[in-house]
Amino acid sequence: MRNHLRLIAALAAFALSGCSGESISDVLRIESLQPASIDAEIWVGDGVPDVTLVGRVSGDVSALNGKTLYIVIEDREQLFIQPPSVDLNAAEKTARITLSGTHQNAPRTLQGQIRVFACLDLQCNSQLGGSPAAIPYHVVVHPGLVVADTPRSLTALFGSTPEPIDIPVTLPAGTTGPPVVHETLVQNHVSGDVFHGTTSVFGNVFQATFSTSAAGETTLHVAAPPALVGTYQTTFQLESSGPPTPFGLRRFTAFVTVSYTVSPNPSVPIFVVPATPIVEVPFGDPFGRHLSVAVMAQSGTLGFFGVDYSLSIPPPGADPDAPYRSWLSTNEFFVFGCVGIGAVNHCMVQGDYVAQLKLTNTDNGVSKDYLVPVTLRVTP
Repeated sequence: MRNHLRLIAALAAFALSGCSGESISDVLRIESLQPASIDAEIWVGDGVPDVTLVGRVSGDVSALNGKTLYIVIEDREQLFIQPPSVDLNAAEKTARITLSGTHQNAPRTLQGQIRVFACLDLQCNSQLGGSPAAIPYHVVVHPGLVVADTPRSLTALFGSTPEPIDIPVTLPAGTTGPPVVHETLVQNHVSGDVFHGTTSVFGNVFQATFSTSAAGETTLHVAAPPALVGTYQTTFQLESSGPPTPFGLRRFTAFVTVSYTVSPNPSVPIFVVPATPIVEVPFGDPFGRHLSVAVMAQSGTLGFFGVDYSLSIPPPGADPDAPYRSWLSTNEFFVFGCVGIGAVNHCMVQGDYVAQLKLTNTDNGVSKDYLVPVTLRVTP
């Protein structure tokens, strides 16, 4: 196709006096057009480099007096956007035509020529000598960071862990160092309720890591833990660097959207993460440790109403003032192996001690109690 730019009274500044009856191609001609060729190597997502064409005319420019000159750019593969920018210099009898490159969205090799017409009509029935001037081009568009079009969804029943997914990723040629992944957008739709002795269980619904095989194949590995019934979605931004440019390392990016659907499971009314919560405290350590546990209800609401220490049994000869029946602080869910009384620390001896969180799940007006075991392990 041709991209047309109409210049009203263009080159009129060249006109001196008089008018010639000769053919315009005999009176004026394009003497030169630079650069002689256009060569570039770019990557998907980049724009074709901008090009400034400098044309020089020779002959009797007064032949243009009172006429309109049309500059017509024939750009069959649409390497450049329209309209171009044109700057005329009457004293030097030159025209500078700036072409702004289009962005390329697919790897390919572009080879051909751009033709520049200088005409006295849009149909180019009357042209300056040397018109059209041809400029060959060779543009290679390399693939960027390419993510395979494979399934990008995880599914699981409530109370189970979904099968992770592996998404092949092709790195650009010349990449330096391993790629990185950022979670850029999280959209969660959640139903149900959760009791937690830590920060929100939804802090990181998805986990994404890269791995590279011995053969050099890169894979994005996406996993997710058990979660409440509902649909989760996130967008990861993948980044890699290289090859170097005069302005630093080139950055490549790609975006991957992953969804995760958790379906109801009638056989699992509540679910505990982690399945066996254990907190380790060194013997004699007076400082607390945080208990991280989440209990999820498939539906309804969860209520917490205390701790049962019936399974936390002191060994024979144990310090009666040690916190065998009170080692879990339910205000901030800290676990203590020692308690200070006056200037003396009274500590639990080495071993495992089990307490049970007392919870109630209320759904549609029906309540059911649950005991969730957690373990304090006093280490040497």
